Amino acid sequence: MNSVGRSSPQLASLFARLDKRSAARTATSTLEISPERWAYRFAAAVLTSFELSSLRPWGYDDRRGTHRTTLFPDVIDAPGEANRRLTLKPDVRIESLRRLGSREKFQSALAANPDRRRDDFQCLWEAWLEGEPPAIERMNYEELSWSVQFATWLGDQSRTQDLQTAHRRRSVYALFEHLATKSFTGREDELAQLREYLGVLDPASRTNASWLRQVQLWAANDRMPPPIAITGTGGVGKSALLARFLTEHFHVEPARRFPFAYLALDNPALRVEEPFTLISECLRQLQLLLPEKTSWLDDFSHELRRYAEQREVLVEKSNSSRSRAGRSYQIETREMELYHSFARLLNRIPAAGARGGSGEIEAIPFLLVLDTFEEAIYRGPERLLPLS
Repeated sequence: MNSVGRSSPQLASLFARLDKRSAARTATSTLEISPERWAYRFAAAVLTSFELSSLRPWGYDDRRGTHRTTLFPDVIDAPGEANRRLTLKPDVRIESLRRLGSREKFQSALAANPDRRRDDFQCLWEAWLEGEPPAIERMNYEELSWSVQFATWLGDQSRTQDLQTAHRRRSVYALFEHLATKSFTGREDELAQLREYLGVLDPASRTNASWLRQVQLWAANDRMPPPIAITGTGGVGKSALLARFLTEHFHVEPARRFPFAYLALDNPALRVEEPFTLISECLRQLQLLLPEKTSWLDDFSHELRRYAEQREVLVEKSNSSRSRAGRSYQIETREMELYHSFARLLNRIPAAGARGGSGEIEAIPFLLVLDTFEEAIYRGPERLLPLS
């Protein structure tokens, strides 16, 4: 039997007619959406998720609820919901919000479902619908994630870009900010010791005098202080203390922020016996925290990539060559070059925008945090030798 492909004249004509009819049906269905279906769309557009059985339409009296089934083509399962809650498809939501078009109508649509679930996701969405979302710098990582979505739904392109920038930077804090929950209280003495160690001030200090003092502290820190260790039994809150200290400085003006890298050594991707893995993670975080230093960081990124490629070649040759000692020496030499280059990179990070009486201040603290250090010790003290 001869096979006939779509390229045959008969089938090509048939497929063309079918495509034309499909396009016509799609256009017709878009134009002929019933008022009842729009009423349910409007009600669902102001809800992050809902149960179809209890959804009430906006501006339409459907006492029997028979028209809820008309919403089936417009919904998908709500992400992360185990009890089959639904949410509108993004394009349907955007069009519905555009048609509503005003905060007054948003509020009226919300009022159609007074018993709606008010979790954190929904409450933040309602703040956006009211035109009063929290300031970007006050949002945590999760709230920024949600707000990027909300601004997209509302068609606020300029706000979306600002949120995406803040979201990328805040992604570093997402590594630990969940540790410093709202229930974290006290520890003021320990926080004060950390501020004094790094030469930064309490974020609550906002006077010109306190700002000048911080600039002077940064300028005076011309020598690297010795490492500081936070010790205590498991569960006492060491990580939470660090998280609070780092998170509180996210909320200050950019000129008063300090760059840092937070390395949780219980992350299997970070191997203390291979410090370049730590340097790679430091670089990733710095690129997010200091987007204005892209050229410097990109230069080092290229160097780090070359090092990784060269190291892989040297390791392979070392495993197969009789002159393993020589190959190991080459690897160690290349590692030391990388470490010195990384140190020079950190020394080049200026205080972005921080200016004193004589111009821009070039001394700003960089903090390297090694959390869950006991994890590295448990794996074997000999693995810590490359860090010494």
